[in-house]
Amino acid sequence: MKKPYLFVFAVLLCAQQALFAQSFKAPQKFRSFTKMQLNYGLGINDVVNNQKVNPFQIKFMFGKQNEFFGAALGIATGNYKNNGSNGGLNMNTLAFSANGHYLLRSVEDYGSAPFLKAGIGYAPKIFREYAKGLNYDAGAGYVFTNKKGGRYFAELQYHTQRFENFYYQGNNLKAESIGLGVGLWF
Repeated sequence: MKKPYLFVFAVLLCAQQALFAQSFKAPQKFRSFTKMQLNYGLGINDVVNNQKVNPFQIKFMFGKQNEFFGAALGIATGNYKNNGSNGGLNMNTLAFSANGHYLLRSVEDYGSAPFLKAGIGYAPKIFREYAKGLNYDAGAGYVFTNKKGGRYFAELQYHTQRFENFYYQGNNLKAESIGLGVGLWF
């Protein structure tokens, strides 16, 4: 349980450093942004009955950003699935999250830029078929700007979803994956 706290601490420390570095420049206005993305990951640990689950996630984020740093609230739906030999697993989540990103150079100046991102959230049990639990992710990617000004991005990411009170297994279920995310950034 210490890992999520260390993760949140690291994100807040990076955010504080980024905002402090920006304070020596002329004040910049925070602009709104929206990100829509699709993520697919390959499971890297056994969850139940020696099965790895591969998550597919659709995520929407709405937030504010300056030239380099951005923070957003997000909502995501995820499907954690494996068609294994003993029936397979199929778990769904609806998660709410806090997300942050840091651009390593200005998109306005260069048209494209590498970025780092992190997020932490919770999936409540809204419907009977949905699982609940803490989730967090971290990634690195690249934003591309086309000639008409549209922004697209691709990222490599690490994602963890915990499952609380999962039938007879208790609170120790955790699905970890490494995957790829693609989306629109506007």
